[in-house]
Amino acid sequence: MHFSRNLLLLWIVGISFILITYFWLDKDLSTFIYTHHWRENLLQIPGLKIIIEWPPQAFHLAPIIFFTLLISRCRKSSKNSQWQSMLLILCLSVFLTHLLKDDMKWIFGRYWPTTWKNNNLSWINNQAYGYQWLQGKFFEGTDATGSFPSGHASVAFATFISIGLCYPKSMKVCILLATLEALFMVAFNYHFLSDVIAGACLGTTCAVLCYRLLSIR
Repeated sequence: MHFSRNLLLLWIVGISFILITYFWLDKDLSTFIYTHHWRENLLQIPGLKIIIEWPPQAFHLAPIIFFTLLISRCRKSSKNSQWQSMLLILCLSVFLTHLLKDDMKWIFGRYWPTTWKNNNLSWINNQAYGYQWLQGKFFEGTDATGSFPSGHASVAFATFISIGLCYPKSMKVCILLATLEALFMVAFNYHFLSDVIAGACLGTTCAVLCYRLLSIR
């Protein structure tokens, strides 16, 4: 029950911050980032764009690695090593997070901070703000209204929290790396702050649940 209480507390705090940032911070912060050219300045850092904007195809590695490890496990009588168990937890967590974040994008249908694909409506370009519930194809994220939650933040937390749970001494570093990925999504104006908070909650939840399901302890 201890982990259940922690997850409940995570979502209580997370939803509180989401509401605060949605009503009082997101628009002003996005405008500030745009007018001060944060994205253009950050792109001057060599290699940062490649690190931050990893391609969506990377998500598809998770089920492939998970399936491969399952086959390997079935062919052996011994238990998985710690790193193999960590990969199982990580891949299942990322795969589950990837599916759920698309479902949530469809449910919430939030406009993006900026216009970046197919002239999508956005806060910066069109003063479009808020949620357009249940838009697009059934249970599929849509580029037009898919800002909430942040997929990159979700998967970053699912990945690094999984590693931190399996290797507790690395947890602080893992949280830092996941947080940096989430904050860069805001600094590049790809997402509102509330988007990455929701992504952090989703990814962390999936990591904890998968760890409990496939616990190596």
